[in-house]
Amino acid sequence: MSSSRMASQSGLRWSLYPMLAIVALVSEFGYCFSSNQQHNGNCEFALGVCHLTLCMPLFPFLIPVISGVFALITAMHAIFLRYPNRTDFVLQCCSSFIAFILVISSAMETFCAISYEDELQGSSTSLTTGICYGFSYRTAALRDSCNDFLTLLHTSLASKTGIAPHLSSLRFAISLSITALATIHFVTCIALAFYSAVETYLPIRAHHIQLVVVLLMLPAAFLHHTYCCTYFFFWPGIVVSLYATIQSIFSWKFDCKGCIIRALNITGAAIGMALAASASFGIFCTATRLATDLFTFQWHCKWPISQYRYCYRVIDFRDPYRYWRKENVIAETAAVQIAVSIWLCICGFAQFFLSLKSSFSTDVFV
Repeated sequence: MSSSRMASQSGLRWSLYPMLAIVALVSEFGYCFSSNQQHNGNCEFALGVCHLTLCMPLFPFLIPVISGVFALITAMHAIFLRYPNRTDFVLQCCSSFIAFILVISSAMETFCAISYEDELQGSSTSLTTGICYGFSYRTAALRDSCNDFLTLLHTSLASKTGIAPHLSSLRFAISLSITALATIHFVTCIALAFYSAVETYLPIRAHHIQLVVVLLMLPAAFLHHTYCCTYFFFWPGIVVSLYATIQSIFSWKFDCKGCIIRALNITGAAIGMALAASASFGIFCTATRLATDLFTFQWHCKWPISQYRYCYRVIDFRDPYRYWRKENVIAETAAVQIAVSIWLCICGFAQFFLSLKSSFSTDVFV
């Protein structure tokens, strides 16, 4: 590769590394707020430390701090290298995974920060109630313990900065800021991982990515059965995961060549499309059940009735649902069903396209 071509391909990548370092530093050290009553009291806090100090719902996991530290390590490791290596790629993939977890967790905190607890106590079966009531219920004990432990600190901050009336708004602003930074972090690491794979000539093929899809599919497969999603008794996620694993192993062993391997991959594409179709139908069933229980097509969503009745009965007696109102159990179950169905639908489409790729091409992705 010529030096000009190397420079053109690596220029964007090397410009993204300082950006990643800045995002990591801001996420750890860069949140500044001031009192609305006393403008001479600007205070600079680390977003991750603020997340812990203000007893945010997921504060015990220290996800913002871990993500920021890992992003900084990833950026510093690459900035001081003359040429990229495969360690860069591994660090970027790990950092992308942590950033994705942070995006989901902080987005949930941001979404639920605008819901008041008295509204969540109502007898509503909306998806908002399903998402936020369970989230608030599971984190309430830890948040209360944290608030009791840090009462003196909160009182001192409130007296010096005058933020007491706006504490909920401050928590919302911190969650929103973390969500924005985590999104930038995630997109940046994905781009850097792609460029590192290109410049280090990593032979990433479709069957390699299929194994990643299988790992991502397994949690959804078990949740699909646990929460009585449509066709849960067939274990569709587990079946597709097992088939995709066998398909990937044989595709790697025989380099995607031969009539039998192509037939195996084409069958894998059909199975992936079937999973996407069943998951899409599950989304339809849950959405129409929330809207009205009189929809005629719901009969197909509840067949066989005895299987679904028993499964939902098991959910009612499972912790913590046996302590909840029936409306809240229904709301969270529906929210989980839709989320899991979307998850499996995406994995099904990924299985479909990757299987087609293995069927008709042996080229690497990057």
